[in-house]
Amino acid sequence: MKPLEVQDLYFSYGARPVLQAVNLAADAGRMYALVGLNGSGKSTLLRLLTGVLPLQRGRVLWNGTDLHRLSPGQLAARVAVVWPGRPLENLRVYEVLATGTPPGLTAREKDARIRSLAADWEMEHWLQRPVGQLSDGEARMVLIARALLHDTPVVLLDEPATHLDLVHKAGIFGLLRQLTRQGKTVMFSTHDIQLLSGLADRILLLHQGRLQEFEPDDALEALTGVFSHEMLTFDKRCQTFKFRKL
Repeated sequence: MKPLEVQDLYFSYGARPVLQAVNLAADAGRMYALVGLNGSGKSTLLRLLTGVLPLQRGRVLWNGTDLHRLSPGQLAARVAVVWPGRPLENLRVYEVLATGTPPGLTAREKDARIRSLAADWEMEHWLQRPVGQLSDGEARMVLIARALLHDTPVVLLDEPATHLDLVHKAGIFGLLRQLTRQGKTVMFSTHDIQLLSGLADRILLLHQGRLQEFEPDDALEALTGVFSHEMLTFDKRCQTFKFRKL
């Protein structure tokens, strides 16, 4: 049974269709990169998968169970989600992370889990800092860390690398890769297709309402067709887009 399945998903804002006949069967232990131009529907799709937006047509199945049959608690046990934004500025980092621990743990178990994850993420020295003292990139790392504390089989992230420098991007995706090695499914949306080379197991391209799935080595033609501009050129040797010299 797949941890996440999408069947014939359709969604429109008024008369403007955004998603049309979207299908997906996500495997455990894989990292999926969701890409597309601005306005292609990436965030809309993630909101539909998690019930933030109501389904108009089609089905979303979490481990074989229809989304609409799951209580908020049951859904939270299946998927952790990281949205753009910042935690409340007056909270300490420890307090933010504590809201991500699963129910049923003792205070000592929660503390041990928080401190273990903080050590893995090299943020022990942040734990007593108010969120208001963090940079946008640091605050994003705290939100991602909080989501992982719940230990769900699927993790969805909307633009997780926003505001992060290259070193912190590498750290974030290194930790997400560890999750896939534990058998978890990770899906992240991104505008930065430079991140895809050597990172994602599968590439999900949203374009004109349709979702196409590729092995990374097979996505080149489709990506260069969608992300085309007279100012851009694709470097096949480096597998990255570059700006043309003026």
